[in-house]
Amino acid sequence: SIKTRISQLHKIKGRRPKVFRFTPNFTHLPHEVVRNYVAKAKLISIKTKISQLHKIKGRRPKEKRPNTNRNSNTNIIRKLVLLFKQL
Repeated sequence: SIKTRISQLHKIKGRRPKVFRFTPNFTHLPHEVVRNYVAKAKLISIKTKISQLHKIKGRRPKEKRPNTNRNSNTNIIRKLVLLFKQL
């Protein structure tokens, strides 16, 4: 649902702009410049977060979730064991 999507938003870290890829040493820059950089970085990361929203699939209720290991070996063995127990 959209609620869970929004609640998952904080988990997505938006791609940081190149300036911020590695946390830079800002000691030599005036405070205003630093603040502008940070503001821009936040804006960009929020934009990427929003653009990534469509990729988040809200969690589906358990019975509707597809069985991810439907044909893994362990599952097949488990089914066989169940079959033999019934005999």
